[in-house]
Amino acid sequence: MGLEIVGRGLPAGNNIGQRIEHLRKRKQLSKSELARSVDVARQTIIRLESQSTGRVDTLSRVFDVLGVKAKIEPKDKKKRFTENAANTSTSDEWYTPPHVLDVLYSVYSVFDLDPCSPTRDEGKAPVKAKKYFTQKNDGLSLPWCGVVFMNPPYSDVASWTKKAADSVERGDAKTVVGLVPARTDTKWWNNNCAGKADILFLHGRLKFGSQTNSAPFPSALIFWNADLVQIQETQKAIPSFHMPKMAISAE
Repeated sequence: MGLEIVGRGLPAGNNIGQRIEHLRKRKQLSKSELARSVDVARQTIIRLESQSTGRVDTLSRVFDVLGVKAKIEPKDKKKRFTENAANTSTSDEWYTPPHVLDVLYSVYSVFDLDPCSPTRDEGKAPVKAKKYFTQKNDGLSLPWCGVVFMNPPYSDVASWTKKAADSVERGDAKTVVGLVPARTDTKWWNNNCAGKADILFLHGRLKFGSQTNSAPFPSALIFWNADLVQIQETQKAIPSFHMPKMAISAE
C-alpha cells in the first residue's frame, strides 16, 4: 500500500516489530508485562515483534503503553529536515560535520563508544570509536562506558540526552559529548542538559553530511562530566559560546 508508521520517539529499526521490541526493552518491560498492559495474549506481542503482524487497534494500544504518538503516512512523503536531521542510525545524509569531529579528535583522540552508529565496521563508521552500537543493538538499552560521543536521532533526542545524563551520574560512562539541537525551550533540554552539563552553543547553522543547506535550527555540543580543559580546547577551535554547568539549588 506504500504506507509506513512514523512517530516521535519511535526508534529506528528494520521493521515495526524490531522497533517495538527496542521500545519495550527501553521501558524495561517483559513481553508478558506489555501483554497485560495492552490486554492481549503474550503470543500476540511475540508475533508483533517477531513477524510485524497484528491488529491496528492492538498496535495503537501498544504505542500508548510505550509512550509513542504514531501515525500512518505515505512512504514517499517528503520528510522535514528536523524529522531526520543528524539521525546517524538511519541515514548517511545526517552525519556529524567532519570539521566538528576533527576538533573533537584533537581533544579526545578516539572515543570509547559511539552508541548510535550506522555500522559496527570500523573502516566505514563515520565516528572514530573503539566500540559501536547500531540499530540492531539499540544503544539506549545497553550500558555506556568510557568517553562517549553521540549524534542521536533527533526524533527521540529526549531519550538519548537522558541516557547520557544518567550514564555519567551512575558512573557507567566517564564523559559523554553530544551534538544536539539547541532547543532551550524543551523539557528534555531543561531536564537533561541545563544545569547538568557544560554547553557550547555553536555559532551559525551546521550543514549535516551531504546537505547543501544549513540546518533550520542552531546546534550545541553538550559535555556531561567533561574536563574543563578539554571543553576550553574545543571552544578555541570552534566558534561558540560556553554555558558552564552550574549547581541548581532550591531556595
